[in-house]
Amino acid sequence: MLVPRAYPLLILKGENMKTLLITLIILLISSIAWADGNVVIFSKTTTNLDTVSYTIDYSTTVHHSVFDFETGEYNIYHNGILLCNKSITDPEKNWLVFDSSSGGSFLINKSSCEGNLPPTAPAAPTLRP
Repeated sequence: MLVPRAYPLLILKGENMKTLLITLIILLISSIAWADGNVVIFSKTTTNLDTVSYTIDYSTTVHHSVFDFETGEYNIYHNGILLCNKSITDPEKNWLVFDSSSGGSFLINKSSCEGNLPPTAPAAPTLRP
């Protein structure tokens, strides 16, 4: 009697499995968000990033999922205009997700003002008679 065997098409372990699952979840969520296009970007190395720039040619809504960032505050620019700010506080969840109304040039960079409070006016001098 022949017993059918199941052979895995792809074996993923550790970080590769985690990355695949995160990507699948984001793609599922992005389809719920009604984005017409999806962009998924990973670092080429194992080093986390603090700046990413890229250009895409798309005329309708795009859902962006960009991975492998350091923890911190990030500014996201679309065609040179600030689109939004995002934070990464957990090194295990080191990705940014956002939507844009179209394609164009994108720049994501770590905020240089991280942790700084806005400036406050100096205290008024005390006048003595």
